[in-house]
Amino acid sequence: MRVFGSQERDEALRWLTSLPEGPGISHRLTESEVLVIEVEQPLRATDFDALASTVDSWLRTHTELAGVVIHAREFPGWENIGGLIRHVRFIRDHHRKVRKIALAADSKIATLVPQLANHFVQAEVRRFEYDELNDALAWAASPSGA
Repeated sequence: MRVFGSQERDEALRWLTSLPEGPGISHRLTESEVLVIEVEQPLRATDFDALASTVDSWLRTHTELAGVVIHAREFPGWENIGGLIRHVRFIRDHHRKVRKIALAADSKIATLVPQLANHFVQAEVRRFEYDELNDALAWAASPSGA
């Protein structure tokens, strides 16, 4: 998000048109019932709409997801306040239906996520290094307590 003064219309338009057009994240559901989220750019509301569509479709025929793996070199933040709000709603609406959440990331903030998340979600949460994606996937797919 960026704020421009009333005299900066042209600069604001240039900035808006320079924003990347593709999704900030991509995701896939594995055969082991784990949702893998690859984070590349600031998170957008539409990213969480796409995630919700995938997860809600899955949950229509299943009781839960084995896990979610978030794979991000660095946390890019949110594109705007709408992205943040939709992120919070996605967590609120889905966290009770996920057994495990793995964060495979190298950023400094990633080290804090498990402690913070344990106050807000019922899932087991564990951090892995960015290059440990396979370990994160295996842990997220394993039974709780493993």
